[in-house]
Amino acid sequence: MKPIRKMLLAENRRRAPQLGILAVAVSLLTGCAVGPKYHPPVVQAPPAYKEVGDWKPAQPNDQNLGGTWWTIFQDPQLDALELQVNVSNQNLKAAEAQFRQARAVLRYYRADYFPTLTAAPSATRTRVSSRRPPPGSTFDGVTSNDFVVPFDISYQADVWGRVRRNVESYREQAQASAADLAAVNLSLHADLAIECAPASVIEQICRPMLEAGKQVMVLSAGALLPRPELIELAKARGGQIIVPTGALLGLDAVTAAAEGRIHSVRMITRKPPTGLAGAPYLEANGISVEGLNAAKRVFSGTARDGAAGFPANVNVAAALSLAGIGPDRTMMEIWADPFIDRNCHTIEVDSDSARFTLAIENVPSENPKTGRITALSVLAALRKLNSPLRVGT
Repeated sequence: MKPIRKMLLAENRRRAPQLGILAVAVSLLTGCAVGPKYHPPVVQAPPAYKEVGDWKPAQPNDQNLGGTWWTIFQDPQLDALELQVNVSNQNLKAAEAQFRQARAVLRYYRADYFPTLTAAPSATRTRVSSRRPPPGSTFDGVTSNDFVVPFDISYQADVWGRVRRNVESYREQAQASAADLAAVNLSLHADLAIECAPASVIEQICRPMLEAGKQVMVLSAGALLPRPELIELAKARGGQIIVPTGALLGLDAVTAAAEGRIHSVRMITRKPPTGLAGAPYLEANGISVEGLNAAKRVFSGTARDGAAGFPANVNVAAALSLAGIGPDRTMMEIWADPFIDRNCHTIEVDSDSARFTLAIENVPSENPKTGRITALSVLAALRKLNSPLRVGT
């Protein structure tokens, strides 16, 4: 029994390194997952605002590329011209080709979910000559057929999530390509686009229109300040960016004063706390506007910094700075005031032609960050484009 025990001990010693290597390999493989699954951050939002009634949730519809919206005008000549754009414009064809390519790539990577079957069948027909047979041949004049049907099946289990991550990535790219196609399509079929979207997508809306030499009416004026290249693009291509008066007043006077010399421009904004909640500047600096029992100044600085810190709240400051002496010389203050129910703006201008102070109290719209007069300002600007009588600068 002793020799056998010694043999077993020796065998276990030989296997010990192998088992150790196997354990290390298994532990390394446990870390081969393709990154953690991404979860968008949860944004805490109140179920309702006290200033408004029922809210309607947004319903994104990127898969609908706009359709033949121009048919609402019931103009056969316009219909014929718009259809010509679809077949003759190379920019639209390029955008459509990129969209088709993105969808094809998505289908290619989605195929990794299923097994792959390959086959290479072949057939060979051979006849041995009876008149001049090969030396030693016993098959003179015999015809033979050889059929080969090899096939191979393979499947890669998506253990670590590589296939799923690839599909998710290319699905998002296809969706972005669809949005780009929609923007190009709109720029070709329309003469003017109205931007009333989040400031982060302003370039996707403006650039196709400006490259086509068209007009864009921009409500997110604050997003223009860090993107001067859009203004240069409009100048180079003959396009135009229109910034409506919006929730402000007196831009005509400020524009006129800018023809001379403006010494200073100061703006003071007061809003209900709900109209400022969630602003990036407040979150970055840990400033709370909840439960206030007195007015609180939450920002003091230049219009450029104010527009960057409050992109959805004070686009009026950007419009004022563009009309006057620029975003770095236009100064502003922002107050959260629990005792008001309107968005209030006061402008103080000192120039060599006039000194004036203007004040406005805007009724909030369904979105407490925006006044009702903003939408009315857009309508007024649109009417002025082709009005036989234009009042104001």
